[in-house]
Amino acid sequence: MQNILGSRSSIALNTRAFNKFKYLQEGVAANLAKVTEFYRHYPSRLPSSSPLLKLLYSLPAFTGDPQRYYDIVADREEQLANALKFTSPINVGSVTNGVLYTVGVNEILISVEANEPEWTLNFDLANWETVEPIQVLVAPTDDLTLSALNGRNDLDLDHRETERFAVITVNIPLLAVQYMEWRKRNLTGTPAQFLYSYPLANAVRTQTNCVFWNRLFALDSGRPMVNTMNRPVLQIIKYEKQIDSEYTDILELIYSNRMDVADILANVPLSSGTVLRDHVPTMGIVETRQVYWAIFAAYAPLLEFLLNTRYINQNSSDSGLVKDLKREFRSIRSDRLLDVTPNALLRAQLKARFETLQGLID
Repeated sequence: MQNILGSRSSIALNTRAFNKFKYLQEGVAANLAKVTEFYRHYPSRLPSSSPLLKLLYSLPAFTGDPQRYYDIVADREEQLANALKFTSPINVGSVTNGVLYTVGVNEILISVEANEPEWTLNFDLANWETVEPIQVLVAPTDDLTLSALNGRNDLDLDHRETERFAVITVNIPLLAVQYMEWRKRNLTGTPAQFLYSYPLANAVRTQTNCVFWNRLFALDSGRPMVNTMNRPVLQIIKYEKQIDSEYTDILELIYSNRMDVADILANVPLSSGTVLRDHVPTMGIVETRQVYWAIFAAYAPLLEFLLNTRYINQNSSDSGLVKDLKREFRSIRSDRLLDVTPNALLRAQLKARFETLQGLID
C-alpha cells in the first residue's frame, strides 16, 4: 500500500499557482505558532490512562549522552510498543478511545522508527524542542481551532459520522530522547507537562494538515463538517470559510481539467506551503498482517478522495494506479487482512470503506 501512492506522489509535474491560498497558509501558520507557544508555557492535565504517559514511565533510566540513549531505546522499541499495545509490524495492538480526542473516536497508535535524527557535536538532539515524535495521519475533526490532543477535544456529536477515527504514529526512540533533553532542563517538571508542552503541542501541526484535507474531502463528498465544541485557547483569526471558497474553486479545476491523481497530489495546497503529496502517509514500516489494517486506515480517506476524482475524470494516465490497486485489493480480500482489526466497530467501518474503494476501481 505505501509504495503505490508514494511512487505517484514523487512524479515531477508542472505546478499550478494558487496565490490566494498562500495568504491563507501564512495566516494559519501564524495561528499555529501562537497556539503552540501557548501550549509550551501553559500545559494542561492529561488522562492518567494515556498510553503515551505510560510510555514515559516505562522508558529505561537515562544513561550516557542523548545519542547513546536513543540507541538504547531503539533496541527496546518492540518490547515497549508491545507492552503498551501499540500497533507495529509484530503486534496487532489495540484501539484506544477518548485518550487523544473525545470519547467515541477510535484512536490507532502505530509505533514507527523514522530515519535517525540530527545530532549536535556534543551528541545532543538537534532542534529538540521542535521535533515531532508524535504525528497525526488521520484526524477526526474538520475545524482549525488548533485544539490540543489532550482527550478533551470534544466533537459536535450531532454531526459526527460513526466512522470517524484517528491514526497517530509514535516514534518511541525520538520521544524518549526528546524527553531526556527536556528533563536535563526541567528537573522538577512532570512527564505530563513535558508530553503536553512538546510532543503533543508539536503534533498539532500534522493535525492541521489533516484538517485541511478533511475540509477538501468534505466539500468534494458533500458530507457535513465535524467541528470541535471546545473554544480556542486563544483568540485566533478564523480562515475556514476562505479555505472552503478556495477549495471549491480547486475542485472545479480538478474536474474541469480532468486532472489525474499524480497532478492532484502535486498541486492541491495544504497548510504551511505544502501540497497533498507532501502528506501521503510515509510510515516506512514492513506491511505485515499485524499492522496492515492500521496502514489501510491511514490511507483510506485519501484513497477515497483520489479514487472518486479518478472515477469521474476517467484520465487514462491513472490506468497504472488502478492496476496496482486492483492487485492490492485482491490481496486484502483473499488474505482477509482487515479481519485482524482489534475493534469490532472499527473493523466494520474499515471493511465498509474497503468496499467503497473497491467500487471506485471496478
